[in-house]
Amino acid sequence: MKTAKLKIIEQSDKVGLYSICFDGNDLTEYEKFVQKFLNDASLRISDQILIAGNGGAKTTRTYEEDVELSGYVMDLQKFDELLAQELTSGKITIEQNVITGIESATFEL
Repeated sequence: MKTAKLKIIEQSDKVGLYSICFDGNDLTEYEKFVQKFLNDASLRISDQILIAGNGGAKTTRTYEEDVELSGYVMDLQKFDELLAQELTSGKITIEQNVITGIESATFEL
């Protein structure tokens, strides 16, 4: 017999987001998806800021084997470098869970 358990992801006055764990797994299906997606297609700026990048369906074992996905990752890496330069120069700043000054910034890859 299979087992399933709900795990709360986020809850507020207006909405609740839950994910499901199957057969006693520690990670929910949502967490597995996010972990897999975010490993290749995101930048973790801090414990409270995550930038989700562009991407597509991974049909190969690794993103390097797919020209399109590899290009997205390279763009994300270049963006990370440019963001670091803007932080160093003081044009943008990070305060807890907010990036300030980014609204007017344009990054040319």
